Amino acid sequence: MDELVTILVKGTLTSKKFKVHKGFAVHYSPVFKSAFNSSFKEGRTQTYELEDTTKGAVQLLVEWIYTQKLDLNGLEEEKTWDAQCMCLANLWVLADKLLMRSLQNSAMGKLETLCARHHWIPVVILNYVYDNTQKKSQLRRFLLYKCALKLDAENYTRFPEEFPKEMLLELAVYLIEAMDDLPDKSKFPKFKISDYEVPES
Repeated sequence: MDELVTILVKGTLTSKKFKVHKGFAVHYSPVFKSAFNSSFKEGRTQTYELEDTTKGAVQLLVEWIYTQKLDLNGLEEEKTWDAQCMCLANLWVLADKLLMRSLQNSAMGKLETLCARHHWIPVVILNYVYDNTQKKSQLRRFLLYKCALKLDAENYTRFPEEFPKEMLLELAVYLIEAMDDLPDKSKFPKFKISDYEVPES
């Protein structure tokens, strides 16, 4: 019988332990493999501690290890669409740290499914994503594309606190580069200096 290891989610108020068969954990994560087979604390205790994530994200990770599927219906706290999107963003970041590329892609696919179902972009996750990912990460690129394609000007003025400065700069560059690739620029407004003059009367 394969031995069990523990993934411990440490929170500010409460912690939660998830038991996983070691063979599954080390098969899907090189980080788990290195940690649980080392002479360091993780190897001696067969416990891996996580602090910068959520219980929901780890619950999805453990379920994915066994099934390669993500079922958001089983989440205890993340019932709203915004909360589920945030949970998937946490999961993507966690999978990135654990070098679980297939899980990252599963999380991305599920996030796209939620966006398509609700016809909306989860702007509530933008600050978290930009605080926890590297420049030009696939998750950032995905969100930039979605924002450029789906959001109108009112979205940016109504929810300015949801858009990190770094993201807005990247979005400006993204849109400029996209415009440069357009074969027909005739729809872009023609320049007239009178449009920018101050009315004198």
